[in-house]
Amino acid sequence: TKAVTVTTADDGVYEAPETLTVQLSGATGGASISTPTGTGTINDNDQPPRFSVSNVSVTEGGYADVVVTKTGSTGINATVTYATSDGTATTSNYGAATGTLTFLPGETSKSVSIRTSQNVEFNAPRTFNFTISNPIGASIVTPTGVVTILNDDPAPSLSTMSAYPLQREGGVIRFSVVLTGNPYYATPITVNYSTSSGTATSGIDFTPVSGTLTFNPPETVKDVSVQTTQDAD
Repeated sequence: TKAVTVTTADDGVYEAPETLTVQLSGATGGASISTPTGTGTINDNDQPPRFSVSNVSVTEGGYADVVVTKTGSTGINATVTYATSDGTATTSNYGAATGTLTFLPGETSKSVSIRTSQNVEFNAPRTFNFTISNPIGASIVTPTGVVTILNDDPAPSLSTMSAYPLQREGGVIRFSVVLTGNPYYATPITVNYSTSSGTATSGIDFTPVSGTLTFNPPETVKDVSVQTTQDAD
C-alpha cells in the first residue's frame, strides 16, 4: 500500500459536503488497474449562519438601537429584512421602520436606530416589536425583539381632605380625594379607601364606608361621603 495525501482548505464558508477524486493511470511492471478512481469527501466544519435580534429599552424621546446579530459562518454575504409593529406602543409613540440589512463577509452585527416620542404623560412602560424575516444566506433563530419605551415623567400623587370638616350629627361629611402633581396620566389610576374610628365610633356615630376610587384621564378629584348618626345624647 501507498498513501496519497491531499490537503484541504479551511474556510469560513458554511457549505454542504464536497468531494474530490484521485485517479490512477500509467501502471507499470505488469500491474493492471482494477479501481482507477477513489473519492474523498470534505465535511464542513463551520456553523450554519444564523440571524437573531435582541431586546432593548429606551427612555421616551430617545433612540432605540436594535441590534441584529449574525453568528456561525460569516464568510459569505447574507441579507435579512426587518419591520416594526405595534405592541402596547403605537406609531404615535415611535417611528415605524422597515428595510433590509446586508451582511458582507466578516460582518457580525448591524443596528437599526428607531426614534421614540417625548410626551408629558405619566404612563407604564410601552412596547413595540422589531421582527426580522426573509433571510438569504442564513437562517433565523430569534425572529422578534421587543423594544420597551420607559416613562420619564413624574407620577401623580393622591391626597385626601375634608370639604366640610364640621357637621352636625346626622349630617354628611364629604371627603375629597385629590390627584396632585403631574395632571397628565395615560391609564386609569385607582386607590382604595375605608373609614375607621377616632373619638367617634364606627357603626354608632357614623356609617362605615369603604371602596375603590378610579380616576380616568383627565379626572383629578373624587368625593367620598360619610353619613353621621343622629342621636339624643
